[in-house]
Amino acid sequence: MITLLNSGVYSSIQDNGRWGFQQYGMIVSGAMDRNALKIGNLLVGNEQDEAGIEITYGLTTIQFESDRLVAITGADASPLLNGKTAPMWRPFSVIAGDQLQFQGALSGVRSYVVCAGGFDIPIVLNSKSTYEKAKIGGYNGRPLKSGDTVALLPMNEWQHQLFSKLHERKQHLEWSVNFGDFCRFRKQNTLHVIPTGQHYLFDEESISYFENAIFTVSNHADRMGCHLQSKKPLQLSNQRELLSEAIAFGTIQVPPSGMPMILLADRQTTGGYPKIGQVMSADFSVLAQMKPTDQIQFRYIDVEQAEQALLKQYKAFQQIKQAIAYKLKQI
Repeated sequence: MITLLNSGVYSSIQDNGRWGFQQYGMIVSGAMDRNALKIGNLLVGNEQDEAGIEITYGLTTIQFESDRLVAITGADASPLLNGKTAPMWRPFSVIAGDQLQFQGALSGVRSYVVCAGGFDIPIVLNSKSTYEKAKIGGYNGRPLKSGDTVALLPMNEWQHQLFSKLHERKQHLEWSVNFGDFCRFRKQNTLHVIPTGQHYLFDEESISYFENAIFTVSNHADRMGCHLQSKKPLQLSNQRELLSEAIAFGTIQVPPSGMPMILLADRQTTGGYPKIGQVMSADFSVLAQMKPTDQIQFRYIDVEQAEQALLKQYKAFQQIKQAIAYKLKQI
């Protein structure tokens, strides 16, 4: 098992989400940066949908109570293993009593700790993800707190062998696998947006401003949504009431304040605010790693361009998967 000596700002257990129940009002939740979590699972030989610990802003300390194969992905929060720099984006071994400490996030927001075997916690509606408001999933349906102990499932034979080899080689693997866009975090990013069916409800000035202005992530940014600030509010051509309809990760709603809000992992299942666009899914990891004061510029694209970007990212992910598999076989 592991013990949370310090839970930090906000740490929770998340997997790829609770899919298939939105029609009943159940949110998807899950990891904010699913690419980072998936790569972490690949690195330690887990299934890609296994849960990990999502650490927000660092400042978390974990003690391992047993030997384990571990990987850290996502934001760089200067992780230390027993006081020395811990590797990121590669598997390494820990032994009982080792402490993994995250300092403040240098770049990005959310780091992921993935343990070989995964966490031994109940599966609720096909997911281990924490949904705090409903008090289900994760660790007793809540974020992790200092003093919590979380049980781990056993490692398989392959994971045991890799652990032993890495432990013999002073704990971590040296390699040059290129993770490209999966581990680059900037203070200013361009997000590509597909216009929605409600896009043309906004006046021409607002539509032009949306694509040309710089928006700043406000302090009201959490797992539910990323609230933005800018010099001018966005406005509809004519004020009207809209029926609530389904929303998704990356949907950009504009409430009465005129300041856009991008919906994220813990979003509600439906919404009635007008939607000016939908962030393409290939940009989700970038969006998930943005923090207050970071800046965003939006660029309109069409569905075909979004599909091409997603295909390019999928191919890059498959190349990484193959490179990891090849490298681990060479150990």
